[in-house]
Amino acid sequence: MPLRDFSLTVAFRRSGWQWPLREGDTVRVWDAAGLAAELPGELVVAILRHYVVGARLQSAVTRHTQEMPPLRPSPPAPLPRGPRLMGVDGRRLRKEG
Repeated sequence: MPLRDFSLTVAFRRSGWQWPLREGDTVRVWDAAGLAAELPGELVVAILRHYVVGARLQSAVTRHTQEMPPLRPSPPAPLPRGPRLMGVDGRRLRKEG
């Protein structure tokens, strides 16, 4: 997936140094135990692109639903009837008492 349509820059807060993430670059993830993962730059871009596109889609859906008229409440569903007492041949049994 080309990086042309989406640009990422890695910025380091302490030094102020910045580097654009390009095809072929690797993002190394470290934790207390050492190197946890090496992610291809293309994967990081794809994940962030997915997140940004999803956020834009959610924003569009939210705007659209806010413009819609409110829905009328639906009538309540009828209450279920009690169990039917059926005989062996399928005829309804009479209640005794």
